[in-house]
Amino acid sequence: GKVDVLTSMFPQAKKDRWGTIWYDSDGFEYRTGYHLPTKLHTLIFLYILWRCKEDDYKKDIQLTFEEILVACDLPKTKDMLKIIEEAISRWFYITLDFKNKYISMGFRIINSFAITTDGTIAITVNSKWINKIRAKGLFSQTELLDTNPLWSKISPEVYYEEKTEKKEQVP
Repeated sequence: GKVDVLTSMFPQAKKDRWGTIWYDSDGFEYRTGYHLPTKLHTLIFLYILWRCKEDDYKKDIQLTFEEILVACDLPKTKDMLKIIEEAISRWFYITLDFKNKYISMGFRIINSFAITTDGTIAITVNSKWINKIRAKGLFSQTELLDTNPLWSKISPEVYYEEKTEKKEQVP
C-alpha cells in the first residue's frame, strides 16, 4: 500500500498568533511562523532525507538543483528552482519543542543551508531530527525512493496537482 507521509507529518495543524503549530504522537510541538510545506515541498524534503540515509545518516549533505530535479522527475524550469529553494526554506523555519517533567528542549529540522549561484546546495539537517525520524521508522518509508519507477510516478502527479490547485486559487 501507499504510505501517506504527508498526513502523518501535519495532523491537526492549527494557526495561532505566532504561526502554525501541530503535535506528533511523541508530544513534540512543531511550529512555523512561515507557511507550511506543500506536498511538493515535502516530496523534495523526502529526497533530502533519503540522501541523508544514503550518506550513512550524515547531517551535512551536498546536493545540486540538477540532482533534485532528475531524482524527483521534475521539469527543468526557473520556477522549479524557486520551488526547491522555497521547500528548503519552509523546512528550515520549522522548529520542534518538547517538554515533560524531566526535560525541556527545542531544535530546528534544518540547522542551516547555503545555495550558490552554480546550483550547489549545502544542507545541515539537525542530528536530533535525524535520530527522531530514524527511531520512528520514517527512513524506512523513504525506501520507496529506492525504487526509481515508483518515485517517478509519484512526483509528476504531486507537481501537477499543486499547479492545478494554484490556478484554481487565482480570482
